[in-house]
Amino acid sequence: MFISRFQKDFIVYAQNRSGYTLTPRAQIYWNWNASVDRLRQYWANAVETGPGVRFRWWDAMLFFSDLLRGVYTVNEGNPRRPNYFDLRAGFWYAITK
Repeated sequence: MFISRFQKDFIVYAQNRSGYTLTPRAQIYWNWNASVDRLRQYWANAVETGPGVRFRWWDAMLFFSDLLRGVYTVNEGNPRRPNYFDLRAGFWYAITK
C-alpha cells in the first residue's frame, strides 16, 4: 500500500487467520498479522496475534471481533510503550448475485 501523506511511504501488511467453524454461521480463529514499511517508522512496523470471532447473518452480512496483542518491531522515536492491545470490531455487507 502506498501512502503519499506519510512521506510517500510504502507499507506491506499481512493478515492471516487459522480457526474452526463451529456452525455454518459462527467461526472462531486466531490472528497472525505483520506490517513493515520502507521508511522504518515505528507505527508501521509491528507484529500482532490474538483470538477472534466471526458471525454471519443472512448470506451477505458478517460481524467480526478481534482482540490483538501487538509489538512494535521498530522503537526508535516511539513515544509509546513497545507493546499494545487492540480491540477491532466491524460489519461487512455485500450484495452479490
